[in-house]
This record gives sequence, structure tokens and C-alpha cells, in this order.
Amino acid sequence: MVIINENDDIYSLIRQNNTYAVRLWLDNITNDIHQSDEHGFTLLHWATWYGRLSIVQLLLQRGARINAVNR
Repeated sequence: MVIINENDDIYSLIRQNNTYAVRLWLDNITNDIHQSDEHGFTLLHWATWYGRLSIVQLLLQRGARINAVNR
């Protein structure tokens, strides 16, 4: 069983390449796959920047916007 630390935000999970925890985060309907950080970077931007291919694929399968732009 994987327990997601409440102090771990989704961006940390992406940086850590924790695909399983990202999947659990996405399964929670209160979370927003289209959210962005203070600079306008989306989860897909983050996963792409860090080269997290499995997370990129997961986000795309779940409907992440490929045309999202940052500020």
C-alpha cells in the first residue's frame, strides 16, 4: 500500500516520478487535472519538463489539455 504524504503536492509526486501516486491523485474527483502552478505551468508541463513519460501518457489518457499555455 502506498500512502501519499499530505505534504506531498502533485508537483512533488511528478518530480519524484511516482506514477502510482499520481494515478491515485487523479482518481480523486476533487482534484483538477487542469490546475496550474503560480507560473501557469500545468501538470502536463511539469511531467514533460522532467521527462516523466509514463506520467505524461497517464495525463493524456485522463484528458490533460495538450494546448495549455503558461503565463
